[in-house]
Amino acid sequence: MINIAIAEDDKEDFLLLKEAIETVLPKINIIHSKDGQLFLQSLDDHAEPDLIFLDLNIPKKNGIHCLVALRQQKKLKCTPVIIYSTSLDVEDIDCCYKHGCTLYLVKPPSYKDLVTQVRKIFFRIGLPRENLKFKEMFVVQKQL
Repeated sequence: MINIAIAEDDKEDFLLLKEAIETVLPKINIIHSKDGQLFLQSLDDHAEPDLIFLDLNIPKKNGIHCLVALRQQKKLKCTPVIIYSTSLDVEDIDCCYKHGCTLYLVKPPSYKDLVTQVRKIFFRIGLPRENLKFKEMFVVQKQL
């Protein structure tokens, strides 16, 4: 079972991301927190996540603070962390990169685009391909 932790305060954004993840990778366990402080506390109560999605602008401890805290923990230092944000601010992106973010995902405008981006992320970080629902990720071809 793959464990994915998501720190997202917006209920609709969380549900869209959760559904997109479950579309691409149906056999998962999702741990959700609505703020950064609860997120960091919840990591002690659950199995170690295989992947983490952090909203940049979550309350109490923002995504950057959570990222820094994660990278200081020996057991989570190498866990892939995806910042999930609407921000295209160069300073935000540079800060995430500097603090060890694996990827920076700008929240796409549609659910279809979100599913596409989630597929690319899973393929890029190398989640076990036997767990991937869609074999078309393996073959890249131009649409006619």
